[in-house]
Amino acid sequence: MVTKVRVHDLDCPDCARELQAAVENEAGVRSVNLNYFLGRLDVEHDLDEGAILQKVAKAGHQGSILSDSEMEGDESFNRRPPAVHALAAVILAGLGLAVHPAFLVGAMAVGGWQIFGRALASIRRFRFDMNVLMTTAVIGAALIGEWQEGAMVAVLFSISQWLEQRSVERARRSVRSLMESSPPEAVVIRNGQERVVSVSEVKRGEEVKVRSGARVPVDGTIVSGHSYVNQASITGEPIPVEKGPGAMVYAGTVNEHGLLVLQTDRTAGESLLAQIVGMVERAQAEKTPMQRFVDRFASYYTPAVMVLALSVAVLGPWAAGATWSSSIYRALSLLVVACPCALVLASPISMVAAMGNAAKHGIVVKGGRHLERAAEVAQVVFDKTGTLTYGKPQISRVWFAPGIPEERLAKVTLTLEQGTDHAVAKALNGYWRSKGFQEFLEAHEVETVPGVGIRGVIQGRPMVLAHPRYVEDELGMALPKQVSDWQALGITLAVLADDSQILAVYGVEDTERESARPALQWLSQKRMQTWMLTGDSHRAAEALARRLGIEKIKAQLLPGDKQSAVEDLRQGQPTAMVGDGVNDGPALASADVGIAMGGMGTDMARDTSDVVLMSDNLRALEHFFALGHASLAVVRQNIAFSLVLKLIALALIVPGLLTLWMAVVADMGASILVAANGLRLWSFRSRHSREVLAGERVRH
Repeated sequence: MVTKVRVHDLDCPDCARELQAAVENEAGVRSVNLNYFLGRLDVEHDLDEGAILQKVAKAGHQGSILSDSEMEGDESFNRRPPAVHALAAVILAGLGLAVHPAFLVGAMAVGGWQIFGRALASIRRFRFDMNVLMTTAVIGAALIGEWQEGAMVAVLFSISQWLEQRSVERARRSVRSLMESSPPEAVVIRNGQERVVSVSEVKRGEEVKVRSGARVPVDGTIVSGHSYVNQASITGEPIPVEKGPGAMVYAGTVNEHGLLVLQTDRTAGESLLAQIVGMVERAQAEKTPMQRFVDRFASYYTPAVMVLALSVAVLGPWAAGATWSSSIYRALSLLVVACPCALVLASPISMVAAMGNAAKHGIVVKGGRHLERAAEVAQVVFDKTGTLTYGKPQISRVWFAPGIPEERLAKVTLTLEQGTDHAVAKALNGYWRSKGFQEFLEAHEVETVPGVGIRGVIQGRPMVLAHPRYVEDELGMALPKQVSDWQALGITLAVLADDSQILAVYGVEDTERESARPALQWLSQKRMQTWMLTGDSHRAAEALARRLGIEKIKAQLLPGDKQSAVEDLRQGQPTAMVGDGVNDGPALASADVGIAMGGMGTDMARDTSDVVLMSDNLRALEHFFALGHASLAVVRQNIAFSLVLKLIALALIVPGLLTLWMAVVADMGASILVAANGLRLWSFRSRHSREVLAGERVRH
């Protein structure tokens, strides 16, 4: 069975690593997944739930069982005691300095009460973590008579824990803000009557009412009503989208005008918003390559520091002629300043803030490692249909034979295409129906001929709607001069002819996305090479590439060919792939960074990708790649800053210039500054995000 535990006092990454190790090593536990930023421990085990809580308590933490119905973002784990204890420790320390030294003992006890128990649990497992280092420093100071120093260490550490907890809590809000987008209740129509029920009780197929100004509670298809729906919580785009009967709406979006009635397509737990939250949660639990390196480094670093501190304490009087008291004092200072918290915190808090920022802009990143890789990408490969274009062919040009009424052409075309589900047939039907033509003629022997088109007998006369090559080669008819250059522009032609002449020529084009050209221009400015992979003809691919400014193309590819092409490109430089369809799945999985179109894209594309653009807006690529570069830069800054600060502090220990309380301030300052620097990514804005924000201001 799997038990989810809310850990109420998980306030440092080093403690999180120790807690996971403690639970993993217990008999009866099969697997453990600890999400530090959600404060949640998922344990797969053969024990009862009470035993899991006992193991958490044995490791020095407070936990409670998290039920399936409890909201993942519940703030119940954000307890206030750390702030209370920090304040109490400060008051007792002040009284100790001003009234009586006895109060200093109270300051040490109150300020260090959390770490003492955890230190004991760590020592039992022969692990020397941050809690052991700090406990040793406090007790050691007391033993050599430095009561004021010991009290200051406990007080300052208590304050740093509280400040660090507040920083981590800000990162945790990135997921909670997504969860809070969905309303807790829904208005359901059952047996002709309206009932307000919990959103978790809404079943598939039920009708749900959404009033003006209300949030949509479930994913569903509009049955009746027209409105503008603000989808910013899903796509990050602030401009509302017009929706009517037959349109899909998503949980968490806002119905801005009028009354809508939906038919539920997914339950609350299956909604697109729930899927996004799940992806972000899993992403936050995943460690980046840099974070894994830091964790490995810290696992060797902490024991090494303990050995070094012991050497300073024991060998100091003999090697440097120092007193025992001063040697032990320097050793304690070394323990405090060498605490690895800032180093361990350098990467995860930055990546969580960055992923929260991405989600806020409608970009779901399935792990911090993909942000790290984004900073290395040198070439971006695009699928054509559905990615660079909308994937919905439209009639862009027409030629009609002189003297034949439009009504006749419309009826013949609609009759031949009747019942056909081909994309070109949909475009032809849409074209004529938009002009008010809907009637059919009497027809016989209508059939679809692969590689040719459709042919049949209409009112006793043979008719064909076919590829131009068939009309020219098989029927011996020459295309009109007016349309001879259409194919050179990449336009697909559908030719309507009878047994004696060409009646009409339709030019069919897949409309390019408005966001494609500016996105590709930005990538070129950043010196990222752009490719297009497509199953279409070379002529159509070249025409689109010229219009959009794509540097290189590969056309007439099968799905397997796309995957091979991406794998070949990866051999030269780190490669990102952007796609939307089932046939893009293998290529997305093979790329260094697979990016799926999330709105119109298929489930397979979303599942196999590393990043999902929920808005289907290619301009979001600008924000993603810019955020990747900013994230990697911040992580490197954090690691460099924490190491340099510790080296400076260690250098000050040698001449005896670093006091215990200064060591705590240095350690605390490093952790807080690293956290604050990482959290800057939550408000990071690229050129694209600034333009979106400007559009929102204009609209209001």
